[in-house]
Amino acid sequence: MQAEPKLHNCMVKFLKSDRVQIIPTVQKTADDLWRTSDCTNCISHLHADAKTKAINYTVPEKVHQFFILYSNMSECLGKNATFEITGILQNKSDEGNVSALCKMCHNKYNKLNDHYNSLAKDVKGEVCMDIVDMMNYTRIAWSDNLNCSHRSADAAVVIVITLFIAISPLCFYLPLRYTSKEKIKQVLKREYFFVLF
Repeated sequence: MQAEPKLHNCMVKFLKSDRVQIIPTVQKTADDLWRTSDCTNCISHLHADAKTKAINYTVPEKVHQFFILYSNMSECLGKNATFEITGILQNKSDEGNVSALCKMCHNKYNKLNDHYNSLAKDVKGEVCMDIVDMMNYTRIAWSDNLNCSHRSADAAVVIVITLFIAISPLCFYLPLRYTSKEKIKQVLKREYFFVLF
């Protein structure tokens, strides 16, 4: 907590005079939460107006774009089903609609996911927790609740290559075992001459 120099003694007297020091403790906890949640990556130009004490801030363009894409995704899901991203599908008996919902919202989901990945790459993974939570709930809803995630062709290629590499030693060593001849080791006998004294 920062205070004007002339108010410093007053702050010490009233805020830090009790044993618990509740206000400085709450302030420190709030500051730690702000820092560890990477909130500075979601807000820029944060300042308080000296006269009105109003807090003014701007949102970076990429964060603003994420909120727009998230809103579009939520709108697509909400318009086409009784569903919210933070909830679960209300009508589980209508599995056909879920598949159609996946098709209708697939492009919006991909745009949102791609934008989130580029945002995370730009800030080296230190995305503010509000955005991380929004994306986590969206991914859970998309893959677990709606079951819209399917393996892509790229994953199939990786699986085939992995199986080929895992099986290739067997293809080499099994024929080698049955076609090679075992060498008989010759044991050489040494003759020792013992000199008796």
